[in-house]
Amino acid sequence: MFCMEQASLAAEANCTYIAPYVNELRVHFDKEFEDEHKAFNFCAEAQSYYQKIHAKTQVLAASLTSVDEVMRLAGVQHITISPPLLKELATTSADGWASSAPSAFDKSHRVSPHEKDDFKDIIDDESGWRLAFARSRFGANHGKLIQAINYFSDFQDKLESMVVNY
Repeated sequence: MFCMEQASLAAEANCTYIAPYVNELRVHFDKEFEDEHKAFNFCAEAQSYYQKIHAKTQVLAASLTSVDEVMRLAGVQHITISPPLLKELATTSADGWASSAPSAFDKSHRVSPHEKDDFKDIIDDESGWRLAFARSRFGANHGKLIQAINYFSDFQDKLESMVVNY
């Protein structure tokens, strides 16, 4: 999940969780790549939106690569943490943690273009929703979704090949 257009639709469908990818999946496979558009604000924005509309949907942040990223999400309802990152987190003192970047849940530092939107105008209009999603961040979120689908599809193909050849 990458944007509020998707998040609003998930609430409308009564999803239990959404998994915003803080980093593009590419960061896990290309050590040279760094995501310049991490989704910290999106996690906070979606959670705030769900609370505002009293949705049962909750935020489960995913695709984290560092203790700093985990700490910046302090306040999110749920989070997925890889075993190596969990070990690193366990040895990091919260008292000694310092970052120049504020928590995603510090409203004084968050820019939220959708904070007042309720998305009712596009929820029941499939073509309107598709257009809003395609235009979200000038198409970047659509591109991230395609990238994620391709990674998951490639791994599915590899897994099926391993099972067939086993």
